[in-house]
Amino acid sequence: MTEVMNASVTSRTMVDVETADKVAGAIYWARQLLIRIEEPMKVFRDTRAVSSLRDFSRICKMYNRIATALVTFETMWFQSWKSKIEMAKAGMKATLLVHHPNTKEILVNADERVVELFAEGRWMVRQGMSVPDSIHAILQQENRFKAYKDHLQLALTQFYNVVKSIPHHPGVSTLAWNSMNIDAFLHQVHSSTAKLSALVGVVNEIMAYRISSNIENIRSMFLFDYDLAFGQIWVRYFTALKVIFVILYNHRLLMSY
Repeated sequence: MTEVMNASVTSRTMVDVETADKVAGAIYWARQLLIRIEEPMKVFRDTRAVSSLRDFSRICKMYNRIATALVTFETMWFQSWKSKIEMAKAGMKATLLVHHPNTKEILVNADERVVELFAEGRWMVRQGMSVPDSIHAILQQENRFKAYKDHLQLALTQFYNVVKSIPHHPGVSTLAWNSMNIDAFLHQVHSSTAKLSALVGVVNEIMAYRISSNIENIRSMFLFDYDLAFGQIWVRYFTALKVIFVILYNHRLLMSY
């Protein structure tokens, strides 16, 4: 028993190296150490020559104290983890992108607590632990979350590569107050700004009158009209034909967007 206690620090270090997630590593360490002391005690209890020794009662009390401490240790970590689930779930509602507070650079706003929750949740499910139902719903979004995160990071990388490839503007590189071609530079700036403004206007119009309005139409559409089907008495077979007609009509309308 003393040997197991002395080996606990080494075991904890090995688990921390192998397990990247803090909560899962702590629970794993406690369970493995409990297994190491349970197996010898089972043998001791079944061996009369050992159980009849004078010190056996003291060993049992030591075992009970250690086992209780390990179970309490695991429970405390698990309860602490469950209390942080809501905070991690809030990360799923955060905006996709965010500005760095100092450099103002655009960054992917992926909360690391969500990533940790995915890893620890999967581990605890595999261990057969009783996790909240919300964890199962979150784990179903793991692949989707990670795929979008990678795509967004790739998009930002491509965006900044394009920005870096743009040559320096003459106004910040070559032109000075005594330059002769300032008028031409201002004309070019106004012309380019007008073109950009027109492009932004077209994009906003597409968003407002094509994309957003179509999304709203789809959101309010009912493929199956419950009131139509059950709100009145229909002649036999006519009910099914009418409902099918409405479904096909709405399906065609949906596919037109």
